[in-house]
Amino acid sequence: MWSLLGKKSQVTIILVTGLLAAWTIDAGYALALQRDPGVIKLLSLVATAVGTVLVVIAESCWRWVWRRAPILGPIDIQDSQKG
Repeated sequence: MWSLLGKKSQVTIILVTGLLAAWTIDAGYALALQRDPGVIKLLSLVATAVGTVLVVIAESCWRWVWRRAPILGPIDIQDSQKG
């Protein structure tokens, strides 16, 4: 899927992710030293924490959801071309 994106999009995603990660680390460091991390850095820390929790929940529940709703399963391209 990554290769489907253009080079400019790939670089933008990498840079934004790196910036958010740096802000998250800086906010955690500031909070540990009992300093004000600033709004953007604090939001980055909260977004990282919430995102991590959501990814863990999705990873742990995906197989159960997939078994309950088979429409979410993979589609065989050869079967879809016959119909």
